[in-house]
Amino acid sequence: MKIREKQIEALKKMLQLNLSPESEEYWQNLWKVLIYDDVCQDILSPLFSVEDLRRQGVTLHLSLHKTRQPVPDVPAIYFVSPTKENISRICEDCSKRLYSAFHINFSSSISRELLEELAYKTVQSNTEKSVVRVFDQYMNFVSLEDHLFVTRHKNSYFEFHNPLISDHDAIQNVEEIVDSLFSVAAALGQVPIIQCPRKGDAAEIIAKSLDEKIRNHLGNVANLFSESSSPGIYKSPSNSGTSFQRPVLIILDRNVDLTVMMSHAWSYKASVHDLLSMHNNTVVLNKKEGGTSKYSLDPTEPFWNENGSIPFYQVAVSVKQKVDELEAKIKDNNLVGNSEQDLMGSELEEVTRKLDLLPEINKQKEIMEMHGKIALSLLENVNTRGLDVLFRLEEGVMARSALQKKKDILAALEGNGKPMDKMRLFLIYYIMHQNISQAELSEFEEKLEALGCDLTPLIYLKQFKAFDDNWSTTTSASPVGNSPFGVGDLVGSFKTMFNAGIQLFVPTTKDYYVTRIVDAVMEMKQDKIVQDFLYFDPSQKTDGQNFGRTRTTSPFKEAIVFMVGGGNYLEFLNLKEYAKNSIPKDGLPTLGKTILYGSTELFTGEQFVDQLRKLGAINSKNPN
Repeated sequence: MKIREKQIEALKKMLQLNLSPESEEYWQNLWKVLIYDDVCQDILSPLFSVEDLRRQGVTLHLSLHKTRQPVPDVPAIYFVSPTKENISRICEDCSKRLYSAFHINFSSSISRELLEELAYKTVQSNTEKSVVRVFDQYMNFVSLEDHLFVTRHKNSYFEFHNPLISDHDAIQNVEEIVDSLFSVAAALGQVPIIQCPRKGDAAEIIAKSLDEKIRNHLGNVANLFSESSSPGIYKSPSNSGTSFQRPVLIILDRNVDLTVMMSHAWSYKASVHDLLSMHNNTVVLNKKEGGTSKYSLDPTEPFWNENGSIPFYQVAVSVKQKVDELEAKIKDNNLVGNSEQDLMGSELEEVTRKLDLLPEINKQKEIMEMHGKIALSLLENVNTRGLDVLFRLEEGVMARSALQKKKDILAALEGNGKPMDKMRLFLIYYIMHQNISQAELSEFEEKLEALGCDLTPLIYLKQFKAFDDNWSTTTSASPVGNSPFGVGDLVGSFKTMFNAGIQLFVPTTKDYYVTRIVDAVMEMKQDKIVQDFLYFDPSQKTDGQNFGRTRTTSPFKEAIVFMVGGGNYLEFLNLKEYAKNSIPKDGLPTLGKTILYGSTELFTGEQFVDQLRKLGAINSKNPN
């Protein structure tokens, strides 16, 4: 159940004009132009580099709404969302005869009205024959890793909790998420069982709408989940809606746990996202001499994958070990100071082997240099912002440690660091303390205002807390333990990382609230946190809703967890660790659980506090 692999496979077929290599037309169109809009550019960018596109025969890739020159002898592949604006621009391109042929692919299903507009306008310009194919690709989501995706819904927490939103916009928001989740199900080739809390919130509305959409689609003789449908992009041997092992799709509102969204990260991958604002697997670092450096983090790259969940400072050890391995390999193969010409004295077979080693070693050294710079940047952020202290306090607060008293939080507010980081710590403390007195609250507010903090997010949380007593917590955990850390010199300036005076420790092992929900659903536990969950089976011919009782008789092996209102890497990595721990000792990985994590978007802690600020601003003007 690797969503990224599925989407890449689909896009490669699209880039080959949805043709089979055996067809004559396939070999007549080896080179083509790719045209995309902003939505589909976001879908493509984490999956394909410029070099990857060239391997698929794409000589040019251009934005739909920018001025483009004619390339009349080359076919064009359009990959765009089905909007009126995009249809108008495609028809304009056709009328100008910019390309020899137009292969139009929509990220999701196009409406009949827009399809008729496309047909009408191309007939009017006498270019209808140049439109060779029109496809609904059902790829309206962004795959960031094999088990991570987002639906590209901006400001989603604010949008789904805005009390002033119009009915039209609210319905549109739901329809967009349903469309994206339908695309994910189509990509996986399986009809999921859907579960969600019975709360009447956005998660329940989306679950019901998705259940209806899939069930209606299954009524078609040729559908995306049937073996009898025409050859499609998402076909897989197990794509039947009635297969024995089907995934469970758990749809949750972000309000089930707000604390994780404001927590500071300590693991490598989560820290890169939270502190360096990684977006679509890309991070930008400031150079000391001025300017910036942009780095792409390939989710298939072994080092990034293997070290993503460990504390970020331990990455230094991993980098040094890898560098030592590369230097040893260079020494063992007598490559030090040797050029290709120097190697020609060896036997031909040995020369070939050594020449093959050189580019691979150089590539690995570049990757290690990149990770060294990223880790050093993280260290500088932690050191200057005092995040080691804040993180330790947050761990204690979320674990309800008796050691985390009001005085500890107040002392942290008076220490070094950014006001936003301190605001995040206080908001977590406020959420986790049910009976905080007005006098205590006023004391905190006075301290935060003196720091220059905007207290608007607190206005929203106050109102929310007054109407919802079900504040989520992580499971209790033992106190955080110290872990001494020291390594020898590393390459270049990375050496400074080991001289920093921050507190280094290993975070407690704990399951976040969402992970506990997932465990209860997948294991079919009689747990109070899932006792009010609704159950939908779209493969049923009648209404698939079934409250309080499931129709399955064995635990789920696969799950898709979707957060309405945003998620983050902390939650994703926690679920990933839970799935990893489900593999029996000395057992095959296939015996464990597989969990796919998705959300409307991925927030950094600061971005999520800004969502609360926007809602607080509305509530302050409309207190009733």
